[in-house]
Amino acid sequence: AYYQWVPFVLGLQCILFYIPHIAWQAACACRSGGDMFSLVKSAADAAILSRDDRQKAVARVAEFIEDMIGMHKECRKGKRAKLTKTAAQFGGIFVASKRLGTHLIFSYLCVKIVTIINAALQLFLIQRFLGFYSNGSASRRSLQLGKVTDFKASSKRKNFIKRYLRLKGIHSLKGDELKQSDLDEFIDKYLRADGVFIIRMLTINSGDIITGDIVTELYNNFINHYHNTHSIDKEQDLMKPEKIGFDNLVCPSSSFVTGSVDGRNPNNHPVHRFIADKLNFSINTDDPTLTERWDLQEAKYCIEELGIAPNQLNIANYNAAMAAFVTSAERELLISHIKIRSRNRIIKV
Repeated sequence: AYYQWVPFVLGLQCILFYIPHIAWQAACACRSGGDMFSLVKSAADAAILSRDDRQKAVARVAEFIEDMIGMHKECRKGKRAKLTKTAAQFGGIFVASKRLGTHLIFSYLCVKIVTIINAALQLFLIQRFLGFYSNGSASRRSLQLGKVTDFKASSKRKNFIKRYLRLKGIHSLKGDELKQSDLDEFIDKYLRADGVFIIRMLTINSGDIITGDIVTELYNNFINHYHNTHSIDKEQDLMKPEKIGFDNLVCPSSSFVTGSVDGRNPNNHPVHRFIADKLNFSINTDDPTLTERWDLQEAKYCIEELGIAPNQLNIANYNAAMAAFVTSAERELLISHIKIRSRNRIIKV
């Protein structure tokens, strides 16, 4: 009777141990804004490339991280948004929010807590099954827990980032020694908690050399984005067409599917606020295999359902092209396509 249950109990334990892994994969794939596992793999692969190829790979990884941490930035101005920001100021990373950049690290902590509880319950289950509580001295040698090595050192996140910047000889926005205010702005308002967490994961899986290159690339992009302002709190000015330096992505379908915008009232969509405030934005879409929509369908949806003028979309695409991180030749090519699209009126009601 005892032996016939052994395979079933071991199979149950395998399933229970695999549940936290599935939960972490789901959090990375569905809530982080990108594929974390592909990101880590790309960084690890870049570490073994030649110097020239590695620099290109680092630029791609840094660009992907920027997209991940930037696509969910808070743009709403309502009471709910203010309440969430206030709660995050007091709760820190324990207030899970994609738009405030804490959801990924909060999910990671939850998965780790579930893993610890799961391991404790597994020990209790196997003790109940085998029937030894106080005897069995031989079992003591086999029930020792391994060390958790996810974080090698308990250092503050700002010192963690600062170390890489100093190793690479990075200076402040004014060209002198890197100051704490610059570091605070780069970490708290540009990377945020999820961005720092991603960099720490890259360190563990890819090593210090490649991570240092990625942090340097991110900091250089930070300077290129905001070198004309002393605070990212003024980023709304950078989204205005006459100060093109920032492009706000608008995904209409995702806004309604995720519940961030009430689908019963399309007029509440933030894109109307962007137009009213004359801010820079472009129309984008999430994974078409999930939304079953491509960019052209999103644009038509904006015209037919949200009531946006076709000319306004052409202006938005032009401003996005001007704000894009591309070469001059590539920018001219984008603008020429936009002009042709505008002349032929591909987008129409």
